[in-house]
Amino acid sequence: EPTAAQGSDGDIYLYYGNKISNIRMRIYATRSSNSDTQVAEVQLLDSSDNVIAWGDGVATSNGNVYSANQKAEKAFDGITSDKWYTNSKPSIGEPIWIDFKFETPLNPTDIAKWRWWTANDSTNRDPVTFDLAVKIVGTSNYIILDSAENETITTSRNALAYTKSIAFSGSSDIITNVLLKVSGAWQNLIGSDINDVGGIS
Repeated sequence: EPTAAQGSDGDIYLYYGNKISNIRMRIYATRSSNSDTQVAEVQLLDSSDNVIAWGDGVATSNGNVYSANQKAEKAFDGITSDKWYTNSKPSIGEPIWIDFKFETPLNPTDIAKWRWWTANDSTNRDPVTFDLAVKIVGTSNYIILDSAENETITTSRNALAYTKSIAFSGSSDIITNVLLKVSGAWQNLIGSDINDVGGIS
């Protein structure tokens, strides 16, 4: 089934697109170069700034599990007062990541922003170089949606650390076909026109 979206010109378009199966935050550096790693919460927001519920799914990390109470699922539980923590230390060559696999894959256009929250203690563990990537259903590679290098992160605890709008830029990895109704018939748009679809770019 195609999905409807309103273009910047007000016209209604239909597109066939692939859905997101996984979302992954990869951390390449923390505030202190020899520090452990922690995040209180990762959140996705829709175009009205509502937090998108993670729902059922599976959270994983490549970091060492330090405590059963601080596993990867804590970064995706909707609670900003607990945390995911690992005593594994990230590097550019070997980033530490937390990943959420959706039970029900997401439409790319459902997501307008993402953000994350600092944890309760040591500021040295805050990520400062990181990215957000997604995996599309039926594929094995991750597509980077946003990245930050040596970002200035608040030292406040259990606080909003970073917020960024996500632009899919009409990536053919996500949007496979866009249709426009012309004189009563649906016409496929070429790649250069995909960026005109509201909510995708």
